[in-house]
Amino acid sequence: MEFIYNGKPYKYDHDFGPTYPMDAAEFIFEEGNYSCDCNRSVLIRSKYGNVIPELDCGNIIEMKDLHVIQTKNM
Repeated sequence: MEFIYNGKPYKYDHDFGPTYPMDAAEFIFEEGNYSCDCNRSVLIRSKYGNVIPELDCGNIIEMKDLHVIQTKNM
């Protein structure tokens, strides 16, 4: 997926593991905890460093191209 903040894209991949339901992964990014700026800003900062501020709750950070891929348990 890609987060957009102030016009700048930040590619982000998240691995929930092979047993996490696909619909739950979609929900958490579209409506759940990771749909809010407070958590999205933390995710971006965890990958890219302090390139953006830690944000309060809101919906400034846009998400594009969410693709959930389920892998088989090995």
